[in-house]
Amino acid sequence: MLRRLTGSICIWLALYLVAFNWFFSEIKPIRYFNITSYIPLDQNPLLAKLKDYLEGHGQTPDILMLGSSLYLYPSMRLDERFTNQKTRYDNWFLRNKLSALTEPKAFEDKLIKANSPLKRVHSLAVQGSIASDQLTIWRNVIHHGRLPKLLMLELSPRFLCDNTKDPDKTAVRQALPDWDAVSASLKSKKLADIVSQIAGQYFYYYKVKPDYRELINALTATILQHPLNQWEAENRITRPPLSSYTNLDNAFEPQYQWTGPKYHDLETYRQMYQPYDKTRFESQAKAFDQLIELAMQKQITVIITAMPASKPNKELIDKAFLDDYATYLAKLQRSKYRENKVVLIDLFHSANFSDEDFEDSAHLNADGANKFFDSATDRIKTSFSGHK
Repeated sequence: MLRRLTGSICIWLALYLVAFNWFFSEIKPIRYFNITSYIPLDQNPLLAKLKDYLEGHGQTPDILMLGSSLYLYPSMRLDERFTNQKTRYDNWFLRNKLSALTEPKAFEDKLIKANSPLKRVHSLAVQGSIASDQLTIWRNVIHHGRLPKLLMLELSPRFLCDNTKDPDKTAVRQALPDWDAVSASLKSKKLADIVSQIAGQYFYYYKVKPDYRELINALTATILQHPLNQWEAENRITRPPLSSYTNLDNAFEPQYQWTGPKYHDLETYRQMYQPYDKTRFESQAKAFDQLIELAMQKQITVIITAMPASKPNKELIDKAFLDDYATYLAKLQRSKYRENKVVLIDLFHSANFSDEDFEDSAHLNADGANKFFDSATDRIKTSFSGHK
């Protein structure tokens, strides 16, 4: 019987596929190469930190930050100044290093120096995310029991009305349910659920197949010093050295100076803001309300920071949009929220920020970041005065 089983092609094929699937799903080799498009969501640098946090890596923080690049940029820019590093502007760095930021060291240093009872900070900010994405993340945080003492929420006009996003098809909405599905199925102990999950994981490598095809093609072109495609041939692009595919920190030439126009992002924001979609705004505002309500139910202090924006950025927003946004900010300052430890810091209408505090039309530079985190630190210390 044993000889018959070991001689069976079907048995060996099944074992091979199990091992093959384990290699792709557990080792995740794509993350060690630069040439990929990061098709699998759990290997995407924008999202991998979410899974790490939900799975319990590291201590549960005192403060959890949920937001988008409007949190990531000031965190990174102030950290660069704090650690005496040069400011980098290259796309590889902004995608891979900026997106992966989870511990804003300069912010923590400000809290420590202010003798704040809350000192450990963790950021789950995701570039390009919107309010409904943050609701999804927060529900998963609650589900996994990794609750902070204070929830710090970013808020901006784009957060509530981004015409370029389909709320049901964002990367966050696609990724998080996948990560919870396996454990949920196993806990249910229903055979049909377990079989379904095993079948889905069994052929995981089919999802990453295009990435590996691209990787193999690029490696072959590099070894042979041959153009990868017609565009490289026509533009006489020199293939990078083979070592660059695994040396992630030095794979691309660092860009320490921004050479383009300061407000290069205005066209992108125009597409996000215009035309104003009131239905979309109300839907995202409702998602943000639900997020706050869930935090209130858990008796967690919430600090909402309505982020500042440059004058050119604000000029793109329709008057009706601005009015609705101002009305929503006023709603967040009602007694219902104040009594439940929900605090709004309105920096959008603050005169404390000027256009010189931004590196483009929306993202704070190191000077702006310093002002922003000073405001946040002061409010956190006030909110938790008397706590140890």
